[in-house]
Amino acid sequence: RKFKLNKRIKNIIIGIVLLVSVVFLLKLIFGGSKKKNRGFYDERYSLTSTNAFFLKSNEEPLYALFNDEGKKLTGYTYKVQSPKFYNHTTIVENGDGKKCVLNDSGKEVIKCGEYEQIAQKNSLYEAIKGEETYIINSEGKVVKKFKGSTVTSISESVDSILIVTNDDKIYIFDMDGDIVLTLDKEKDKESPRMSYLGGILSVFYDSKNYIVDTHRNKKIEEINGD
Repeated sequence: RKFKLNKRIKNIIIGIVLLVSVVFLLKLIFGGSKKKNRGFYDERYSLTSTNAFFLKSNEEPLYALFNDEGKKLTGYTYKVQSPKFYNHTTIVENGDGKKCVLNDSGKEVIKCGEYEQIAQKNSLYEAIKGEETYIINSEGKVVKKFKGSTVTSISESVDSILIVTNDDKIYIFDMDGDIVLTLDKEKDKESPRMSYLGGILSVFYDSKNYIVDTHRNKKIEEINGD
């Protein structure tokens, strides 16, 4: 009986070791990136998903934000351009008509009146103050500042890519505002062409094809010819 008991304990220990090993390997595979592991069909990271909504005041044309449990997150202080959230944020106006960016927890990640102009660019924001253009992420962090830049955007699948071109460089941002690729701007060349699938970005520019893993901000291949 002692032999059978020791054998059973041994089997239990082996089972625990195997389970821990499997969990460790899965963590290495799926959690090794510093960024969020966004699966292609992972609805948790859908850019338009949110648990908040706006309700209009009965007395004035102003809105308050509520969560899906009915908790009031803000006062009736905002004019709403669109009830749709993108990457958990949206542009609103205060009673004075000054724009700001509100997240779905009720926090102004970009304060009203902080910038002269604010425009949503996929999951990021373009803000203008004086002669400077700022690229700001959905947490309100300025990720890049430009002078005299032009901004265009492209979006595919569940993630977003933003291209910013200034006098001599082309910057490509991912949905978190990280620069995943920087290119030298060539005179009289068309804008980069891109395709995107499951975190892998393919950029065609100046007879070259750049392959980028946007989850790890790493260029994995550069191919001559398109």
